[in-house]
Amino acid sequence: MAVRRRRQPLRAGHHQLEGSNAAVRIVARHQEANRQTGGADDFVGWIDLKIHETENLLIGALLRVPAQAIQRRLIKELNAAGFDELRLPHMAVLQFPGPDGARPGTIAERAGMSKQAINQLLSSLEGYGYLVRSDIPGDGGARVVRSTERGHAAFWKMVDILRNIEEEWRIELGPERFAQLKALLFVVWESPLAR
Repeated sequence: MAVRRRRQPLRAGHHQLEGSNAAVRIVARHQEANRQTGGADDFVGWIDLKIHETENLLIGALLRVPAQAIQRRLIKELNAAGFDELRLPHMAVLQFPGPDGARPGTIAERAGMSKQAINQLLSSLEGYGYLVRSDIPGDGGARVVRSTERGHAAFWKMVDILRNIEEEWRIELGPERFAQLKALLFVVWESPLAR
């Protein structure tokens, strides 16, 4: 990924900086600028531009980075809410639609993990009291996962956290752009691209 940095003055009336194929992040530093210019009338501050050439960013990175940030935030806020045993790897089991009523093999497939790896996570979550595994009667030893009361409480706390995150994204992107983002992601979700 190509990253270019440059420093330029920000003056009153500079509302938007544009660049083809570039996402621009602007940070104004008013105190330093006022010291350097003596508070010129139209001078607001210096801006540092960090330009990422979006044409070089692959879709995997553009989707992965926000998803990982959301998962880290979920774990941080779940821990703060008293679910302090949960760690990032547990998200493979807890992610939508959740483990309740699923077989371990189904959970492994959703997470893109081996059955052995998922069973280690399931054992961990079972030990912490978030779920139980039980045999399915008459199904040759097949097992099903059921959430406990604590598991359901963690799930609903995750829903609350995700609603808060969505509201923050809606504010950051604006309601129209956020609705477009969500609609496009749903189209991808329903298409062969997500299979």
